[in-house]
Amino acid sequence: MKLLLSRLICKTGNRSMINKQYDQQAVLVLRLIEQLATPIVVFNKEHRLHHANEAFSNWCKQPWQILRHTSADDLGFMLVDNKWQLRDESFISKWQLRHSQFTMQEQNYQLLVLTNIEQVVYHTEQVAWQKMTRVLSHEINNSLSPIKSLAQTLQDMLKRNDEFANLDPALQVIIERSNGLMQFVNRYANLSKQFDVHLEPFEITPLFKSVSNLFDYPIEIKCSKLEVLADKVLLEQVLVNLVKNAIEASKSQQPIQLDAYKQSKQILIEVKDSGSGIQNADNLFVPFYTTKSQGKGIGLNLYRNMIEQQGAKLTLSNRLDAPGVVAQCQFYLH
Repeated sequence: MKLLLSRLICKTGNRSMINKQYDQQAVLVLRLIEQLATPIVVFNKEHRLHHANEAFSNWCKQPWQILRHTSADDLGFMLVDNKWQLRDESFISKWQLRHSQFTMQEQNYQLLVLTNIEQVVYHTEQVAWQKMTRVLSHEINNSLSPIKSLAQTLQDMLKRNDEFANLDPALQVIIERSNGLMQFVNRYANLSKQFDVHLEPFEITPLFKSVSNLFDYPIEIKCSKLEVLADKVLLEQVLVNLVKNAIEASKSQQPIQLDAYKQSKQILIEVKDSGSGIQNADNLFVPFYTTKSQGKGIGLNLYRNMIEQQGAKLTLSNRLDAPGVVAQCQFYLH
């Protein structure tokens, strides 16, 4: 009897130790999920939210803890032929959904991982544009340089011969257009330029005031005492151009808004106008595409390059609170 009781106690102790190990492993898995930068969600066997991470909170724009026990269907996920899918078609083009099953504490769970494929597509596009830029710059400059040189030589020769003086204006047009095209090509080459970036912490409010003082136009500044880790020179250049664009888009002297605030682990800097909004979002950052009569279609792509080389992100979207556009620079806290 004593031997049987001893064995029972031993088995119970082993089971307790095993359960403790399972608990430790479960905590470790959940902590690991919380540290990952990509949105991850865990559903229980009833397909209700069991756990997630901060990246998922940012993805659904509210703390995941508030959504605990919410059904997968209500969160925008659906299971079709044993495959998890996103309900919202606008998300399908931007996010890839992968899933797997695992067991934790003798319970079955579904692990869903969201991957932003938009970044992969954008990187591929950037590499393609950069290759094309190098080829175009080389070929166009090689063609324009001799044209300009010959035109200048002919112009010098005509100055000594009054008989062909009427050709001088035509040659001048060729020279000016050659200069214009060469400047355009060189400016376009800056789209893939690597800037000399110097990151340093500084207050945002003085920067806003400095930018505002450059314009004879009403600008409202809304910013608490915030610091951002960025390249001050590059950020100021981007903000100046974004404000200039905002002024051109705004109507009847409606103020431009310069806002900065902290959200989760980001510092967000925004330029808001009161114009008619974005008409063709798909072509927003496409080089050469422009809706302005005198535009070159280079600016936004160049500004995005400047921001991204600081480890940040530039987005443009229509405002939700009023007519107009909001340009947002997203800097991560360090």
